[in-house]
Amino acid sequence: MSLEALARPPSDDVLDDAMQKKLNGDKIQLRVENEQYLRTHPEIKSILSFFMQRVLEDQPNDIHGFAAKLFADSELEQKVTQFSRSRNGTHSAKEP
Repeated sequence: MSLEALARPPSDDVLDDAMQKKLNGDKIQLRVENEQYLRTHPEIKSILSFFMQRVLEDQPNDIHGFAAKLFADSELEQKVTQFSRSRNGTHSAKEP
């Protein structure tokens, strides 16, 4: 494919009506599946919140390396749990 072809804006007639309808339906189905997954795994929000908090606190220059190290931490689950509890104002009986 030429560079000119890649630089052209997409044409309205690239997809016919049936193809566009199927694509729209597939997008909706994917969003529904993603929402169901996120509702089944609420810990994802906690993990992402913990990650964002750490990024904002530490402001690392190498965000990729920082993320790799953080997510490879063997104590990540405990750290996220503690972070979530502190944000929610709840503590287990084991915690001071």
